[in-house]
Amino acid sequence: MTEVTCILGTWFGNNINADHIWALVLDKIDKNLVRWLANGLTMEGQRHVIQMIIGGMTQYLATVQGMPKDIEKWLMKQVQSTLNFMLTKLNY
Repeated sequence: MTEVTCILGTWFGNNINADHIWALVLDKIDKNLVRWLANGLTMEGQRHVIQMIIGGMTQYLATVQGMPKDIEKWLMKQVQSTLNFMLTKLNY
């Protein structure tokens, strides 16, 4: 039996599944990006949203828990697709 405990946002225990831990954060990032990008933001505002949501929501967990490469790739795709969405929206 494996007991996993969360203390101050850091997960301790044996056989911890990093993907499960990060899934909660990634879901939160998705929901917040959709909500923020639905508004008509300036380019400066959009830059702040990316920094605030993707950077801010991952910084602590990445420091204390480490970030798997697949999560890092997923986040980079999110940044790129968000930027592409914003640029496409500005061109119309």
